[in-house]
Amino acid sequence: MGDLLERIRETKVANCRMFAYEKKLTEHLLRWVDETNPQHYNRNHFVALQPLTSEDIAFIIEEQKNSDLQGFILKSPWKLPDALIKTFALSEERQLIWAQVNGGCRNCSVNPFVTIHDCQQEDISEQLLQLCLSDVSNQSEQKWIRSAVEEVLIVAQKNPNYHWLLACHAEEAAGYCYAFQANGLVQMEDLWVAETYRRQNIASTMLSYVQTHFEGTLFFHSEDNDTLREIYAKMGFDIVGEQYEYSKVWRK
Repeated sequence: MGDLLERIRETKVANCRMFAYEKKLTEHLLRWVDETNPQHYNRNHFVALQPLTSEDIAFIIEEQKNSDLQGFILKSPWKLPDALIKTFALSEERQLIWAQVNGGCRNCSVNPFVTIHDCQQEDISEQLLQLCLSDVSNQSEQKWIRSAVEEVLIVAQKNPNYHWLLACHAEEAAGYCYAFQANGLVQMEDLWVAETYRRQNIASTMLSYVQTHFEGTLFFHSEDNDTLREIYAKMGFDIVGEQYEYSKVWRK
């Protein structure tokens, strides 16, 4: 299992390197930097290399404020002490790492009316953007999302192993995810289904598609309280690890 987790870590690093570069700040911390889109949190976040102290958290806050940013995301395989979380008013989220380590798909329910479209094979940019903006009213957030979608699709055009997938139900955009292949693994993330189409096996159909169309051991992350946990287990996925995500946002 240790070898699998190391390969997962290496795959996640390879994914991030398509968008950003690593900047080691201290022996305890590194930061992913995306200079073309510095507000893109998921490509401009901190990663704990060792268990962190209050000095490390204070350093992160100062680093972000000096970069004229209004918050941060910190990912760590270690849980921060509760006292530290309270002192800095951090939000904490425990994430589970799932992988299919015992063969192919089983007990998988798919929706026969769903078709999957791959950005490597056709232009899905307009439908993907509409779906991402479907429940966003704030203009500033809309601008950020447009920029982020454009960025990931440009990166996908340059890397044939990076696939953004759009799920359509009766030709209407219903959900999306991405799949990234590296190190004999397939990383699937950002699995999302529009409210109108939930409980119609859209998510399991996308999972099944990735399982059958890409070679390598499939892994992904989920929140600890993800409502699809039972579905993941039925489809043959096991929890192989965990990580913690801490975040804080402030106003100027």
